[in-house]
Amino acid sequence: DTEIKSFDGAPCYSGQTEEAGCVGDTQNLAGSPLPRAPELKYNLLADYNLELDSMPFSGFANISYTWQDEATYNLTQNPLLTQESYGVANASFGINEKESDRYRVTLFVNNIFDKSYRTGMGDASELFGGKTAILQNLPRDSQRYFGVKVKYNLLMASISAVRCVNP
Repeated sequence: DTEIKSFDGAPCYSGQTEEAGCVGDTQNLAGSPLPRAPELKYNLLADYNLELDSMPFSGFANISYTWQDEATYNLTQNPLLTQESYGVANASFGINEKESDRYRVTLFVNNIFDKSYRTGMGDASELFGGKTAILQNLPRDSQRYFGVKVKYNLLMASISAVRCVNP
């Protein structure tokens, strides 16, 4: 739970009005949250391993879910630079060799529900003559993708390959 204790005379964000707290090109940020600090964030993970007695390999499956509360990406509290709360679910299942862990094949889907989100935002209005211009960082997981991972250990060396597809 982060909070700015004291910051009187902080700069206003682009387009901030007096009603929004900008007086004489400054504002008081006391009590405002710090950037990139959601109030709540949690992760859930479920793993399942299945022994297949009659096979030379065993099976596995897992599902994970990460959720975070809204977060601002700007110290001046520009409301255009706020990421709303979101959650992302991932799942995978596959097989791996029992005896020596020589190979592993995994089918996976990340961001199952195709929830778009940002990991960073910035205001570029000054570069465009004061017109609203927002920069955003979109991570790979900000859209659904799926694929196959194949891992093969040859003696002490390891070879891995991943094939991903964006729908």
